[in-house]
Amino acid sequence: MNTATETIRVRILLTAACMACAAQLAFAHEGATGVVRERMEHMRSVKAAMKELASIFKGKVAYDADTVLRNALQLSAKGGEAMTQLFPEGSIEGPSEALPVIWTDWERFTAGARELEVSAALLAEAAANPRDGTAKDPVKAFSRVAGTCRGCHEDFRKD
Repeated sequence: MNTATETIRVRILLTAACMACAAQLAFAHEGATGVVRERMEHMRSVKAAMKELASIFKGKVAYDADTVLRNALQLSAKGGEAMTQLFPEGSIEGPSEALPVIWTDWERFTAGARELEVSAALLAEAAANPRDGTAKDPVKAFSRVAGTCRGCHEDFRKD
């Protein structure tokens, strides 16, 4: 076989492997039930809001204060107790990505959930403000929200 043919073959095999892994993950999440399923759906909506906001703050789409406000309000509503109630002690059965440290460090976990609620509310307040580097700058507010999400994922979620 020539090098070009071998390269194509390797790419096809890698693509097939990636597709199989993605399908397996999707299937695993679909197998979730009860509070784990509710939690996954909750987190999917958080992810969708963050994705839309990230597109704005990375400059991929034009800044739109109404879109920022809508997503920030959604994130704020998904934080705090709305999030922690989806983590009853030991609810890691099935395809859950939650780590047991959530319950051994509940205080820090709930503080992170509360921080999402608060930081997203601050982003909602800043949505209509100019992006000028002040404390009310929506870019700074979004960075705080993103940092909150990142921190919880690093500490409380399986890779």
